[in-house]
Amino acid sequence: MKQGILDRQARLLLTMHTLYLTSLGLSNTFVSIYFWKIKNDFVMIALYNLLTFSAIPLTFWVAGYMVKHLDRAHSIRIGIILVAVLFALVLLLGNNASHYMLSLGFLLGVGAGFYWLGYDVMYFEITNPSNRDLFNGVNGFLFSTAGMIAPFLSGWLLSNMKNGYTIVFSLSLAIFATAVLASIFIHNRKAEGDFSVRGAWRETRKPTSWHYAMLTHLFWGIREGVILFLVNLLVYIKSSSEFSLGLFVFVTSGVSLAAFYITGKWMAPHKRMRAILIGALMLIAAVLPLFIQVSFYTLLVFGIISSIFFPFFTIPVTSITFDIIGQDPVKAEQRVEYIVMRESALNAGRVISIGCFVIFAMFTKNPDTFPYVLLFVNLMTVACWICMKQIIQNGDKIENRGKNKRMLVKLGAGGKIK
Repeated sequence: MKQGILDRQARLLLTMHTLYLTSLGLSNTFVSIYFWKIKNDFVMIALYNLLTFSAIPLTFWVAGYMVKHLDRAHSIRIGIILVAVLFALVLLLGNNASHYMLSLGFLLGVGAGFYWLGYDVMYFEITNPSNRDLFNGVNGFLFSTAGMIAPFLSGWLLSNMKNGYTIVFSLSLAIFATAVLASIFIHNRKAEGDFSVRGAWRETRKPTSWHYAMLTHLFWGIREGVILFLVNLLVYIKSSSEFSLGLFVFVTSGVSLAAFYITGKWMAPHKRMRAILIGALMLIAAVLPLFIQVSFYTLLVFGIISSIFFPFFTIPVTSITFDIIGQDPVKAEQRVEYIVMRESALNAGRVISIGCFVIFAMFTKNPDTFPYVLLFVNLMTVACWICMKQIIQNGDKIENRGKNKRMLVKLGAGGKIK
């Protein structure tokens, strides 16, 4: 792949990923609301998400073996199919789905685990340090577009159609099927060697750049775990309307779309640390209006500020982490194992976050107390910045060094996939 250019496989991956995210935006945005309407229980919904994020890292180990011995395209397809099966089951079970909430959460995690490992491996293979920020910016732009349109459409359907949930879940299944068809055009390519994370695990335990990258993802996961479901649930509780939630996601995703596009264009390696700090501080500041009052409008302010500055955080953190893998031929050869460790750290943080929320929710079910939870988890972004800063201070320039270039192209990290 030429520097600063996204080739056909990169565009295909972005297309397939957008279909996957669009389907999730249609259905998964409202699954927690669906369960809430059946059973008003913060703890059960949190446990549903806890099982999801617990299943993801466990699945990575199975998917990692598959990617090493078969192909990452198989992992992607299996992931999409399993998530589609989840929503088919919710559709078939109807109100009885609440009785199987934890099992459904685990199934969603298994599907997501297969999909995300295959996606991350392919992402690493088709990008390099010169176009990784561009790919992340375009990906964020498309993610925000899907996240803007799909939930708004779902919210309208759920508010205006008698069988709204049936229509939404059926439409989601059709888009999942299209994503599977798109995955057929991915070039088959298995990784070399046996699957073993011992090397990546040993490096995680040492004070290396990879060690600090894993701490970053642990803290990032602590931030993400609660945010991923609690904010949307609060919006619905305060507005009592699926359409209002769809409107909330439409507005915040629209802002995020513009922010990802602008940040992706502006971002460069020498700007990354400044961007992470700005993003971290503004994500914390976004919570402050909620201490005045938890309402639809203060939640909207929180969502807009977060959407503007989240790309400042996520684009450079993702790029730096994959550059750490790509700068070393040994790491590049063991890219599957390092990606498994990265995702395991991220989801371990999510499990810790949701587990703490479950305990918190056992003592109070008052939504007006939840801003303290949101403030705490957003403070984790400062810890991420400190860890990223340690990587830079250790003298790692995180770049595609000339002495490794031929090896990386051979391995596929920035070279055309043969």
